[in-house]
Amino acid sequence: ALNIWMADNDKKKKSVMVWIHGGSYYTGAAHIDCFNGVYCGDKFVEANPDIIFVNFNYRLNVFGMLDLSSIDEKGEYEDSVNLTITDQIMALRWVHENIGAFGGDAENITVFGQSAGGGSVSTLCCIPEANKYFQKAIIQSAGISDRTIRYRNDAKKVGEIIIKKLNVKSMEEMLAVSPEKLTEVAARYFDEAGGNNTVPFDPTWGVGNMPEDPLENVRKGAAGHLTIMTGSTSGEYNSWVAGM
Repeated sequence: ALNIWMADNDKKKKSVMVWIHGGSYYTGAAHIDCFNGVYCGDKFVEANPDIIFVNFNYRLNVFGMLDLSSIDEKGEYEDSVNLTITDQIMALRWVHENIGAFGGDAENITVFGQSAGGGSVSTLCCIPEANKYFQKAIIQSAGISDRTIRYRNDAKKVGEIIIKKLNVKSMEEMLAVSPEKLTEVAARYFDEAGGNNTVPFDPTWGVGNMPEDPLENVRKGAAGHLTIMTGSTSGEYNSWVAGM
């Protein structure tokens, strides 16, 4: 679901801000991740009537980032590992192509997000197929570094653990598993992984439209047209203190 809020005024070519919610790529939703109303569309445009506010939901967790290569013998589900990012790219493409009908300026789109939302913004900045749909980015409490990039082998290990917990041996068996069972097993694994301050899901580079080396891509100018602001959000890690 993609949501658009705008104030009822006569201003044309409004600036557009697209919010990507966080939640460790594991949980969260556009309608609940509002931070006491700061990033709720109605309150945002009330405080900033000359801005169009957009947010959207995207596939998360096992439904958005599960590597199935260990049982996907035909390679039909290779993109399962990055459906989260695919959803985000499609949302930005839709905004870029259609926001003019709502009075927005397609050449003045800012993408911003916090935590996994900030990580998503960082990721989108590195992908030429995605970063052509916006001009500005605000990255809050997340990012990409040479130490944190995840590749297929890392994603495959997580996928194998979850598939083993599900006790499935083939894609046919996997497709028969209920959404409830998938969520239950993912929650169990998330709790186990959280014990050493890691999380099971993250964008996987070198698959599909994800560059093999995103940072080298950026160093060569792939995001040179973007204006970027980045920083840490106060209290970001309060919820992680116990795990850390």
